[in-house]
Amino acid sequence: MPIPTRRSKASFVRWDSRVGVVFNDLWHRLALTEASYPKQDTAADRRLLELMSQTAQRVLDSEASGFIQDRAYDIALAAAGELSPLANGDEQAFSGAARHGSDAYLLWVGVAGLLDAPTGPLSEDACNRVAAALANDWLPIDSGSTEAVRSFFERWDDRGLTFQEWSVRLLSGLP
Repeated sequence: MPIPTRRSKASFVRWDSRVGVVFNDLWHRLALTEASYPKQDTAADRRLLELMSQTAQRVLDSEASGFIQDRAYDIALAAAGELSPLANGDEQAFSGAARHGSDAYLLWVGVAGLLDAPTGPLSEDACNRVAAALANDWLPIDSGSTEAVRSFFERWDDRGLTFQEWSVRLLSGLP
C-alpha cells in the first residue's frame, strides 16, 4: 500500500528501519492548498465520505460489543487500506485524489499507530478510545457540508506535531 507524500516546503521523509516503512514526518497530514482542491465534489470525495461513515459506524458497533469481534486496530488498518487510493488519486478507480483523502488515510493510520508504532503508547485501550472518539465526532457531522467536513479534519489535524505529541494530545483530551 503506497504511503502518500507531503507536498509542502517544510516536509521531510525519513526511513525508520525498525518497522521498515517510510514515514512522512511520522504520519503528518499532507499540506495541500485550497487552490489544489476541486471546486466540486468528485467521485473520490463521495467515496471518502461513505468510507468514513462506514468505518465510524463499524467502530461504534464494535465498541458496543467490547471490541470482542473486531478490534479498533483492525478496523483502522482496513480503513487505511480502503482510503489509500483516495489519498493517492488512483487513476484507475478515480479521476484524482479526494479533497481530504490523505487526511483520512493518515488519521486512521495514526489511530492504528497507537497500538503498533514504536514511538506510540503501544496500547490497545488507547487505540480503542481514540477510534471511538473519532467515530463519535464524525457521525453527527453533516457530510454534505464542505465546511463541516473541513472543520472535522482540522480538529483532528496533527500538522507540526510528532506522532508522540499527537498521541499525547489525543489521549489527554481528544479534539
